[in-house]
Amino acid sequence: MPLKRNLQENHADKLKYYNIAKKVVQNRMVFFFHVSLYCTVIMFLLIINLMNFKGAYWVVWPAVFWAIALIGHFSSAYVFVDVFSKNPMQIERYARRASFYIHLIVYILTNLAMVFCNLKHKPDYFWAVYPIMGWGIGLFYHFFFVFIFRGWNIKKWKQKKTIYIMKKYFDIDPFDESESSE
Repeated sequence: MPLKRNLQENHADKLKYYNIAKKVVQNRMVFFFHVSLYCTVIMFLLIINLMNFKGAYWVVWPAVFWAIALIGHFSSAYVFVDVFSKNPMQIERYARRASFYIHLIVYILTNLAMVFCNLKHKPDYFWAVYPIMGWGIGLFYHFFFVFIFRGWNIKKWKQKKTIYIMKKYFDIDPFDESESSE
C-alpha cells in the first residue's frame, strides 16, 4: 500500500508542476497575442490618422496607453514567474504579490501619461485626478487583500466552495478513497 501511495503522490506532483508550467505557457501566449494585436491595431489607426487627420497625430495616445498595459502583460509572463518553489501556497502568495506590483507599475505609468496628456491639451482643467483617485481606490483594495488580509480566508472559502460544487453538480467526493482504489 505505501508504494501505491508514493506513486499517487508522484503523479499528483507531476500534475501540479504540469499545471504550473501550463499556466506559464498560457501567460506567454496571451502576451504574444496582445503584442500582435497591438501592432495590427496601431498600424490600422496610424493609417487612419495619416489619411484623415493631417498634422494631428492622435494615434500616439492609444499607442502609449496600450503599450503600458503590454508592460504589465510582459511582467506577468516573464518577470514575475515563480516556477522554482515546491510549495503551492508560496507560489500562490508570490502570484498575488506579483499581480499587485504589475497593477502598481501600470497604474503609475498610465497615470503619468494621463497627467502629461491633461497638462498638454487642457491645462486649465485637471481632469486626470478623477481616474487617478478611482483607480487608486481599487489599487488600495488590492494592496489590502495581498499584504494585510493575505487571502488565507479566501483560499479556504474557495476550497470549500470547490468541494461543494464537486459534490453537488458532479456527485464527486474528492476525499473518498474507495473510488480511487479500483
